[in-house]
Amino acid sequence: MYAKELLFFLTQTSWKVERTIIDEKQKTQFSFTGNAYFQPYSKDSQKVWLYSEAGELVDERQRLTSVHRRYIYQLKDDSTIEVLFENTQFFFSLNCQDLTKLNFEHHCSPDFYQGEMILDKSSWQLRWNVSGPQKELSIQSLFR
Repeated sequence: MYAKELLFFLTQTSWKVERTIIDEKQKTQFSFTGNAYFQPYSKDSQKVWLYSEAGELVDERQRLTSVHRRYIYQLKDDSTIEVLFENTQFFFSLNCQDLTKLNFEHHCSPDFYQGEMILDKSSWQLRWNVSGPQKELSIQSLFR
């Protein structure tokens, strides 16, 4: 129902990104600061967008690493946006029936990713909790 509105909101500006990654198993924390933007991915630019993000990841010892990633956001129908990895494999689906808080998940055996997107008038948050035999992560991202 609101998938087009969500894509419109996400793609109208570039975003400053602040992210905190807490690894409970390794007892470490990382921070990321960077920029993100959407650009049309196909001729039908209203339906398929490429999300690009680049910035610096800092560990507890203040070591910097330049990082980047890209995803494909595609309008599936009036109420669904599918998010794909850059190689076009499915990542997760956003059910846009209610834009106040979107919940989603990704299974990457043996790990399980549970996510939520929270929208505000001029910002949004993306939160992931990741659990598995070797992982126990909390990832909090703020886009302004």
